[in-house]
Amino acid sequence: MAARAKNVPLPGSHRTAPARSRVIGPVHPDQRVEVTIRLRPRAVIPAKVRSDATTGRSHKERRYLTRNQLSAKHGALCRRG
Repeated sequence: MAARAKNVPLPGSHRTAPARSRVIGPVHPDQRVEVTIRLRPRAVIPAKVRSDATTGRSHKERRYLTRNQLSAKHGALCRRG
């Protein structure tokens, strides 16, 4: 079995409990927790752009962004609040 990774706190991730919340018991250390993270894109990718990228052209004719280009143009913004 693989060794358990050391917990690493994410800056700005600590939150206080909501009002009227209460502890109902300890958390089992082996319990699996699933988290959904929603990221807001920097800019909306128009449907035509998405469609043009995948239809009507062979993969050799398509133009692809590099990871850095995609991040700069459409990546999530780092906002706290």
